[in-house]
Amino acid sequence: MKRQWKKCIKTASEDNWIAGHESMTWSSPETKGVLPLPRSLHTANVIGNRMYVFGGWVPLTLDNVSPQESQWKCTNSFFFLDLDSMEWMSLMSDSTEDRKDWPWPRAGHCAVTIGKRLYIWSGRDGYKKAWNCQKN
Repeated sequence: MKRQWKKCIKTASEDNWIAGHESMTWSSPETKGVLPLPRSLHTANVIGNRMYVFGGWVPLTLDNVSPQESQWKCTNSFFFLDLDSMEWMSLMSDSTEDRKDWPWPRAGHCAVTIGKRLYIWSGRDGYKKAWNCQKN
């Protein structure tokens, strides 16, 4: 019997999933708060009971246009999800101003946590290589 495969459309998703380590099952929890835009090529790191999401490509928010049909831009937005209350909080929305105390917009970067610090390195802003940066 020949299998019929649906055409896959590659899109960014704004849903959350939790893998059960021991049961190997997935669940999609309800979240509240200020949801980040759907994104790709971002980083997500856990410090304590918070998951921090930085940067990536996000769709430009245009009325009556789906994320799949939207144009995309690089962002330096910074959110966290409190893993106890499942509430999203915005630490920095998209910033177009040139700030010396904040990483430039970037996607495809690397991030690692050591202790209570988040280190961000490299990436692209869509046009040129982004600078290295560290934030506490």
